[in-house]
Amino acid sequence: MLESAGDTKALWKTLSGLMSPLTTQSTSITPAEFMAHFKGKVDSIRASTAGAPPPSVDHTCNSSLSSYSRATYQDTQRLLSRCPNKQCALDPVPTWLVKASGPTMIAILVKLVSSSLESATLPSTMKHAIVTPIVKKPGMDPSSLPSYRPISNLPFVSKLLE
Repeated sequence: MLESAGDTKALWKTLSGLMSPLTTQSTSITPAEFMAHFKGKVDSIRASTAGAPPPSVDHTCNSSLSSYSRATYQDTQRLLSRCPNKQCALDPVPTWLVKASGPTMIAILVKLVSSSLESATLPSTMKHAIVTPIVKKPGMDPSSLPSYRPISNLPFVSKLLE
């Protein structure tokens, strides 16, 4: 609840979750079946648009990014302080610990962000997510694959780089 201090919306969400916890329904669908279903949807969309012409764009941008400001210690510190303490199973340490580690961790994050922007690449470890199938709407059949949508949980540093 300390995360919610001063934020009534976040506090209400926390209290609401405690008073009426989410219920999960068990399903006999296996992880392999979920994966095949979601992959099949992506493959189907790609196949249906494979021969399509590129979309027409009515407006073109005449601007280009020729330079950018490097990530600064202050910017990274401000961004880090605004991030919620949410985390992913892929995170090597809890988010609260990253936030509490102070100047050392911020200096590492500044270097990581700057390096990623300069090279226009994202470290391969930041390209993974935990995908959880969630029933789209209450009342939908939990034993039917089309009732689900995938939710991706990214590592904390990936979200910070975003």
